[in-house]
Amino acid sequence: QFAHYYVSDRGSDRAKLKSLSEILLSPAHLGMKYDPLTTYTAQEAFDRQQGNCLSFSLLMVALAHELDIDLELNEVEVPAIWEMHNKKDFVRYRW
Repeated sequence: QFAHYYVSDRGSDRAKLKSLSEILLSPAHLGMKYDPLTTYTAQEAFDRQQGNCLSFSLLMVALAHELDIDLELNEVEVPAIWEMHNKKDFVRYRW
């Protein structure tokens, strides 16, 4: 209901998505805050009003579906990164 309340049924899907993203980020509305260390589900991101880029993307897709907009996530392959942590040959894997 959140998306239908704030986003007009008129206009293109692109215009609706622009409005939706502005409403999510606007302090006068949801006011999502970026937190690079937290990945939440769409519902958790909405409830907590914060999350990382994946959390925001999940929330956008969920709300777009509420507006009957066919929006999907793209799966991206990210190569593993190995690095030396200290002189004791400790290696850490990040992705």
